[in-house]
Amino acid sequence: MPPKKSTPKAVSKPGKSTASTKKKTAEKKSTPSSSTSKVTEVTKEIGELNVKDINKVCEVNFKDINNVLLKDEGGPLQTDGRWPYVIDPSPHSMVATFLRYQNVNYINGLDSIQMQAEPLRRALLAAIRYGKPLVLDMMDTDVFTTCTDKFNEIHTGLMDDIMSKEIIKNEKYTCLIRGTDGDEYNENRFLDEYKNFKFIILSKIEPEKTLKEKTCVIRVVMEN
Repeated sequence: MPPKKSTPKAVSKPGKSTASTKKKTAEKKSTPSSSTSKVTEVTKEIGELNVKDINKVCEVNFKDINNVLLKDEGGPLQTDGRWPYVIDPSPHSMVATFLRYQNVNYINGLDSIQMQAEPLRRALLAAIRYGKPLVLDMMDTDVFTTCTDKFNEIHTGLMDDIMSKEIIKNEKYTCLIRGTDGDEYNENRFLDEYKNFKFIILSKIEPEKTLKEKTCVIRVVMEN
């Protein structure tokens, strides 16, 4: 009796499953992260603030603060042209805590020592000299008028020059330099770093109408 012939096993053809897997992988890689998408949306929203409604408030998620506020990703703040007024309603002042750990000069607007003319002058001068943000934290009190008076004690009209950005134009910042500041603050030592200077107002409350019109108002929200 002849031996039975063995039935050959079916061999699966390569193709569809492999191609499908590659296609899914490629699609996954090309999909932008939700974080990047949110920052892009915020960038567009801030960029349209003074086009649509000067009194509009833009909401920014806390985790995007670094990209939006410090890095100005996409350049919306530069395009807007106004300094940011940041509303931080969190109970533990998370934005203030975050900023104090960054490369910024931080001023507590309610601290009588920090708000004296000389500490203010040196904080502002150093921020301009090294191209860093100067953060004025007013906490839960509207003390902008008082702060303005303190800045103006240093130089007449100084706060207006800061708000209008005139302080970093045509070497106007030299009005802050004193002979006791040392060689590092010689006006010839101010290179292009000063162009990176930022002025950030931080508060827990909404700004009054005039200040709201002069600033790009950002409300920080916590992710649910």
